[in-house]
Amino acid sequence: MSSTQLPLALVVEDDPDTRTAIRRALSPALSVVECDSLAATERFLAGSLPDVIILDIGLPDANGHEICARLQADPRTRDLPVLFLSASAEIRDKLAAFSLGAEDYIEKPFDPAELRARVHARLTRSQGRRDAREVFEKFGLRFEVEQHCAFRTDADGGNNLDLTPHEFRLLYHFARHERQAFSRSELLRAAWGDTFVTERTVDAHVAHLRRKLGSLPCRIESVRGVGYRFIGLKADSAR
Repeated sequence: MSSTQLPLALVVEDDPDTRTAIRRALSPALSVVECDSLAATERFLAGSLPDVIILDIGLPDANGHEICARLQADPRTRDLPVLFLSASAEIRDKLAAFSLGAEDYIEKPFDPAELRARVHARLTRSQGRRDAREVFEKFGLRFEVEQHCAFRTDADGGNNLDLTPHEFRLLYHFARHERQAFSRSELLRAAWGDTFVTERTVDAHVAHLRRKLGSLPCRIESVRGVGYRFIGLKADSAR
């Protein structure tokens, strides 16, 4: 999913009124595709993958639990967040859903605001898992996010920059937002979160990163009256 696309929700529900209610609850923050059966769901998934699936238990050609089990068994779909939306309040149905890998279970009738909040929470968690597995390369650097490591990929490739956790988060934030100027307070939030440290801490960590970047074709430059930004030297010199 690109940054300009809306997240895509696949709604598997045979009741048209319920599908309409779900679509209205999730729009316009999400795009919604509707399927009313297992067969329609399989046809859609053969060509596209959604960002989240909202699944009913009672369908004309399958049980929602069966669909969830199939999703979990397929490497293409096993990481998709599944939320059950069902009229059943039976504990056995809820336990079955969670045992099959569902991330949430919502009873009908549902509150639209609650559904939006739960879907958003699962999308955020799912994106966090994808980000953690990411390997990202830019300007002679390779970031291995899950390991919190950064390596050179130029002529000196394979060398670990030996970054501290806060140095890694700071450099990764810079690299993900090339040429964007950030204030010290914004960089504190990106790398330290809610931990209280002074803005001088950013200056010290930027100085350490500059030394560790060495001859790489990128740099962290000061922006007067703002803070810092990250630029690639090749991209910069071509302008």
